[in-house]
Amino acid sequence: MRVQSEFADVLDTSARRIGELVTPAEMLQAVARGHYPLLSSLLAARATELTEIQPPTPVSSEIAT
Repeated sequence: MRVQSEFADVLDTSARRIGELVTPAEMLQAVARGHYPLLSSLLAARATELTEIQPPTPVSSEIAT
């Protein structure tokens, strides 16, 4: 919380929001290619928190539910 209060002028911007959305999206794409398997459920949960939309998870998905 201290970081958020100290850097509020930088963190409370649309650029931060875009970065926060792009990062898990790119990492979830990497999960689909076999990278970061242990992070898959955490990334999906964070994406859901940010967007209030559950990322799609096909039957053959690497994302553990």
